Amino acid sequence: MTPSTTDTNPTDSEADHAYAALVRDLAALAMGISPGSGATVRAVVRPEPDALWVGLAPWNQLIEQYALRIPLSLSDGRPRGFEDVLLVLRRSESLRRHSRRRFDRLDTVGELHGMAVRDSREFLDDPPLDMFQDALRGTLLTAAFRGPAPLPPDGTTRLAGFAWLLDNETQWARLYLDSPTEAGTLGVDVDVAHGSDSVPDLMHCLDRGVPDAWSPHELTPDPFCLRMFDLRDHPGCE
Repeated sequence: MTPSTTDTNPTDSEADHAYAALVRDLAALAMGISPGSGATVRAVVRPEPDALWVGLAPWNQLIEQYALRIPLSLSDGRPRGFEDVLLVLRRSESLRRHSRRRFDRLDTVGELHGMAVRDSREFLDDPPLDMFQDALRGTLLTAAFRGPAPLPPDGTTRLAGFAWLLDNETQWARLYLDSPTEAGTLGVDVDVAHGSDSVPDLMHCLDRGVPDAWSPHELTPDPFCLRMFDLRDHPGCE
C-alpha cells in the first residue's frame, strides 16, 4: 500500500512540518457555509509516514461518507500543500458525482472510523479543477499573517489529526495530539460545544505530560493513536 520512496522525497522533519500545516489548514474544511452544501472534511490522520487519510462527508450526509489516501509528496518530491490536497479532494468529489463507475473502481486500502479509504493515486494526474478562490485564499492568509500562517513552536503539543464522531445521535471530536513528552500520538475525545474553551489548557497540560487525573478516563486506543482518553465530561487537567 505504501509507495516506494526516493532520494527526492522530503526529510522526516520536512514531512512532519508539512503534515502539521496540512492538519491546521484542513481543519477549516470541517464546516460548510450552509447545511447540506458541498463536502466537509470529517477526519484527517497520518497512519503512514508518507501518506495522509482524509475522510469526507458529502453534503454532511454520513451515509455518503468515504475517505481518501493521499501521498504527502508530489511527483517531484516536494511536500504536498493545502492547495494540492484540496485539488485531490475536489477531483474525487467530481468523480463520485459525475464518473461514479470510475470512482467505484478505486482501490480500497483501509478503513477510517467506518469510512472505506480509497486510493487517490489513480487520478492524481487528472487535470486540476482549480478555482479563483484557491489563489484568493492564499493571498488573504498571507496578508493576514504577513507570511505563512504560523505553527505551534517546536517542543510543544501539536494537533496531529482529528475526527468528527457520532454515536446514538451524540457528536464529538477526537483530537490526535503529538506531545513532546509522549512516544506516540494521543487520542483525546472532547465535547465540541465546550472544546474551544478547554483545548488550550489541555494542550498546555500535555506539554508537561499526561496528567495523572486522566488515568480513569483512558480507553483502548483506536488504530491511529498509542493512547486514548475520553475527556468529554472531564475537560480540565486536574
